[in-house]
Amino acid sequence: MSADDLGRDVWTDLVGGLIDARADPATARFDAELAAAVAAGDLPEETATRLRFWQRASVRAVADHARTVLPVALGALDAARREAQEDVEVAEATLEAATAARAAAAEPGENTGVPARPDEVDLLRRASTPEPARPSTLEGDRPRQLVAGLVTALEHPARTT
Repeated sequence: MSADDLGRDVWTDLVGGLIDARADPATARFDAELAAAVAAGDLPEETATRLRFWQRASVRAVADHARTVLPVALGALDAARREAQEDVEVAEATLEAATAARAAAAEPGENTGVPARPDEVDLLRRASTPEPARPSTLEGDRPRQLVAGLVTALEHPARTT
């Protein structure tokens, strides 16, 4: 069993337990209202039975949906939290390495043991500098592909997408 399987089981058990522990006074009230309507002659017993069946089916469907969706969503949130923490640790190590490389490049007489490669030395500056503008793909003599049947959006104003 993998760690992911174990995590999924934990979330499944948690969600299932919370659903099972739920109090349901609305269903009790629904049953009381049906019984009163049947007793007053306002509702046939067969209709009350059918309404009770579909009310219970609706509640079961919501519970089944929650048991299916919530463990997956909670597991994904947990995995995203772990990945975000790992990303921060990698970014921190990268920043420390770049800072050390920049310091080593600034003082060439000292040997800090960190290689002073140009891509590492320039990492801090590049991280906060926007990428240089690229030329438009419409400029220059480039091969173009024409597709038959394309129309502009204005030719079909009734379409919204």
